[in-house]
Formats: sequence, C-alpha cells, structure tokens
Amino acid sequence: MTPPVVHSLREQIREHILEGIISGRWQPGERIVERHIAVELEVSQTPVREALRELESLRLIESAPNKGVRVRVSDRRRTQGELSGMGRARTGGGGAGRE
Repeated sequence: MTPPVVHSLREQIREHILEGIISGRWQPGERIVERHIAVELEVSQTPVREALRELESLRLIESAPNKGVRVRVSDRRRTQGELSGMGRARTGGGGAGRE
C-alpha cells in the first residue's frame, strides 16, 4: 500500500497561486499581494513568500523592489504551454513541466 502524498504548506500555497494564474484570477502584469493571500488562506506570510519565490524561479512571476510581485508578462502562447505542461506533470499526465 502506498502512503498518501502529503504536500507542504508552501507547496499547497504555490499550487493555489498557480491555479489563480492559470484560471485568469491574476492577469499578466497584475500585482499579487502576499498579505492578501495569507489572509485568504489563513496562514502566515512566510510560506506565501516562499511559494512566490519558487514561482519566480520558474519565471511565472517577477518581483521588483518597492513594487511587489506581479504576474510576468511574456509571450502568451509560450506561457500557456508552460502552465499546461506543469499541470500535466502535477496530475501525472506527463509533459515537460518543471517542479
């Protein structure tokens, strides 16, 4: 019997933000407010910040000093392909997603 997969809080928050980007909740160029996500999910800002850093390393969001975090504006076709690949990788459907 395989033990259940338990995701860390940071991973769960990362998935929440990623789903928001995929669904269009946050549009390219739109600011993502760390504090609002923390309040919405009833968590501290630390795991939200960690999740945002991870998404930044994947180049899905970008941060700028004194401006906060925004959804990265890039070639829409390329971005949609990357997000689709990440979704397939998360669900075990293969693809070229990175985690």
